[in-house]
Amino acid sequence: MDISVQDNKDRFEARRGDGDGDGELVGYVEYRRDGDVWDLHHTQVLPEFEGQGVAGTLVAEALDQIRAAGGTVIASCSYVDAFLERRQEYADLRAR
Repeated sequence: MDISVQDNKDRFEARRGDGDGDGELVGYVEYRRDGDVWDLHHTQVLPEFEGQGVAGTLVAEALDQIRAAGGTVIASCSYVDAFLERRQEYADLRAR
């Protein structure tokens, strides 16, 4: 499934479609931001899209955007925490 991930104020949204941000919402990662520190506290994939790799793609894209913005991450969400444990290429994003 082709999804695009957009930062929408207090959450990263994954939408099905060609990347224009107008596609159907399939999932999101909610965050709280304090300066350059992003607390990713909740990941949700809509039930009809579970099991299709949406969460992994969504979190990876959110982390890539945070990295590009010069940010670090607190993983309050258990899914994001486990993702960071499995994917060492993102280990440098953890806030100290």
